[in-house]
Amino acid sequence: MAEERELNPELTTDTMMDMQQESDITEDSIVQPEEEQLRPQRRKKRKKKHYLLKFFILIIIVGAAFLVMSSSRFDITEIKVEGNVNIAAETAIEDSGIKTGDNIFFMNKRQIVKKMQEKSPLYGDVTIDRQLPGTLTINVAERTAAMTLPYGEKYVVLDAQGIVIGLVDSQPQVTEIKGITIKKMDSGEEVEPKEAEIYQQSVEIIQKANAADLFFKSVSVGEKEVVCNVYDRLYVKCTYDELIKIIDNGDLKGVLSDIYGRKIKRGTVTVEKEGYCSFSPTFE
Repeated sequence: MAEERELNPELTTDTMMDMQQESDITEDSIVQPEEEQLRPQRRKKRKKKHYLLKFFILIIIVGAAFLVMSSSRFDITEIKVEGNVNIAAETAIEDSGIKTGDNIFFMNKRQIVKKMQEKSPLYGDVTIDRQLPGTLTINVAERTAAMTLPYGEKYVVLDAQGIVIGLVDSQPQVTEIKGITIKKMDSGEEVEPKEAEIYQQSVEIIQKANAADLFFKSVSVGEKEVVCNVYDRLYVKCTYDELIKIIDNGDLKGVLSDIYGRKIKRGTVTVEKEGYCSFSPTFE
């Protein structure tokens, strides 16, 4: 019995130590989650302060940039016009609405280009370049006459893309497309012909001829054949497909060059069954 009593204090001490450890673990388990919950909140506050600081710095930078850009140092002192041929530089500047003294940054270039193109169909591609601090350059690519359509006793002048650029009393030195009825024509817009297929074929013939350094006074596309007046009473007569082929392969240019060299001003160029060009001094 005495031995059992001596062991009891040791067991009691061990038990107390175990209870103390359990108590410590319990306290840790209670304190640790609270700290973990507080840490994300602290991080959020730091991030919020960081974003606010960045925002204020950005405002300061934008404000400073605005003040610099709006300075009189960047007022327009010179306006140049380049690429213009038929449009006077003064006219282009007036149509743009840009004036010396305007700020070189605070302008809507797209609206200026649109305004110029509405003023005149002669404006094709227009770009505006800045040369700091005060020079502005307006680059103009003018629409040029490429063909005409008869319209009563007048002629509708079109560029290579079929855009209407004018109505004139006499035929200019460009190709006339015959046999076309105009449904609609608005200045600066693409013409709308009634005979759409014939018109498109005529335009393609003119484009092919221009690319091959050939010129036709007129083009008339019929159901069975195409008649092109080269000059005076010299004609080319063949089907649409044959004409495209002899333009592309250079045969037509070779024949016409020979005719020019011999100073022949009348006759007819046709295409034989074998696909070769032939010339006859007669014409109909």
